[in-house]
Parts: sequence; structure tokens; C-alpha cells
Amino acid sequence: MAQQMGTASLGTFHERRGDQSLLDNLGIATAAWGRVFGGTHDQSWSSTVAGPNYQLAPEIDGDIWGLQVGLDLIAYESGWGQERLGLFYTHADASGSVYGNTLAIVGNRAGSLSLQGDSIGGYWTHIGPTGWYLDAVAMYTWLGGSTSSIQGVGIDTDGNAIVASLEGGVPFTIADNWTLEPQAQPIWQRVDFDDTRDLYSAIDFQSFDAFTGRLGLRLEGTTVVQGAVWQPFISVDLWHTFSQSSDVVFNGTNVGTELEGTSLEVRGGVSIRLTPTVAAFGSVDYTTGLSGETQRSVGGNLGIRVRW
Repeated sequence: MAQQMGTASLGTFHERRGDQSLLDNLGIATAAWGRVFGGTHDQSWSSTVAGPNYQLAPEIDGDIWGLQVGLDLIAYESGWGQERLGLFYTHADASGSVYGNTLAIVGNRAGSLSLQGDSIGGYWTHIGPTGWYLDAVAMYTWLGGSTSSIQGVGIDTDGNAIVASLEGGVPFTIADNWTLEPQAQPIWQRVDFDDTRDLYSAIDFQSFDAFTGRLGLRLEGTTVVQGAVWQPFISVDLWHTFSQSSDVVFNGTNVGTELEGTSLEVRGGVSIRLTPTVAAFGSVDYTTGLSGETQRSVGGNLGIRVRW
């Protein structure tokens, strides 16, 4: 769940900033932005107990939400476009009910979990002369969470995560006031939780790396409504997390969870330049898994950008 919360906290360039056309002011500390995001999250994984090779088939039915604020520290023209550097802070929460193959019952409710993350991050964004962009982001997260079984046995643990992303997109004009923008985004995450114990066992969380890639297409229009510039869009994204195991050792017995999976996300929304100094943007999205495991989510994103 920490990996999914990290991906949601990172977001994409358009989820955080609305549109590259909104980034048109230069100077030192001349713009701030913020967004809220959230949605339901239902996902299952393949998880195996070493030795008996018993399949736990864990599944979580819950939600992820967060708040993010950022500041453009400096924006300037370079020889090949516009450069922008900034910092941001994110708070995110994830919680839900956990199910699995327990007590010889398939899909039995096993308990619940709660996870919180507070992150600081930095970004560098380049906007090319024709509107193409590169966006590099690095983020460090302090994690804290708890789990509890239906029998009331639980643990509290802390941890940390590092996320790095490089995203790019190139808009092509396909008709008057319409563009089609192919996008690509690789994401690397490292998650590490402190070891702990419950009433029955010592629990050793193994740190793990997760590599996720995204390929997307964004269709966007531009129109003027009562003096405000509206940019409605629809996007389709293919997400894939490459093969990697997240391992937890209980009293010397390893339980490995396979993270690999592919999903399809469809998103629609709009960015609006309300005044020369204020812009707002928002979207709703639906994600479904394309692999054998369950993955479904419905969510939204709402943001604002203010320049001075």
C-alpha cells in the first residue's frame, strides 16, 4: 500500500500543475500551487508463504487521499526554453479493510490497516518553445502506520520512502485549438519499514525497490468562455509495475508479495485560467487492472495555481 500511496502523492505533471500553458511567469518565488487528491482503491496481490508455498491472496478495499502544496522558487528563460525549479510538501493517508485466505476461508476478512505519509520534494520543469516538457521530481517520505487483525492483534511501525520520476510530453496540433500529447514517465521507489513485533512473532520488513512505467495520450482543446480560457481534456494511460517482490519475514519464515501488474487509467477534466493571476484545474479518473489480480479505483484531483 505504501507504493500505491507514493505514486498517488507523486502524481503526474498535469495533476500537479494543470497545464504547461499556465507556467508563463518568470522570476524568483512568483507562483504557488496546491491540490487535493483522493479516491477508492481496491487491489489484490499474489502473496506466498515460503516452505508450504501457501497462497495468502491478500486484498485491500480502501481509499487514498492527500493534500499537496508547492512553490516555484525560480523560473527563467534558458537557451532552449523555460526552466522552473521548486519545492513542495505532501500529506497523504491510506486506509482500508484487508482480506485474504485465512482460517481456511478464501477471501476472509483479516483486519485493517492505516498508513500516513508526510513528504518533501523538489522539481525541475523544462518547457520547450513548442510546448513540450520535461519534468523531474524527487520526493522523500516519512511513513507511519498500523495494522490490526480482527482478533485485535496489531502493530505500529514507522518507515521511509524515496520516489524519483522523469516525465515528458510533446503536444501535436491535430486541428484548430486541439492537441494530442503523447507522454512517458518512469518512476522508481524505495520503501523501507522498521522491524517490529506483535504478540506472536518478530516481524522483519525487507526494504524493496519498485519500478513503474507510464505511457499516455492526452487530447486537449482550448476555448474562451466569458473571458476565461478553458482547456478540457481526456487522457488514457497504461501503467505497468515491473516484477519485484516485497518480502516480510515472520519468525524466520518469508512471505513474499509480487508487485508486478498492469492497469489502464482513463481521466477527464479541465484547466481554467480564471484571471491573469489565478488558474484552477480538476479531473476525475477510473483505473482498472489488466493483469490477473484485482485492481480498481475511482478518484479525483482538484488544484489551483496563483502567480504574482
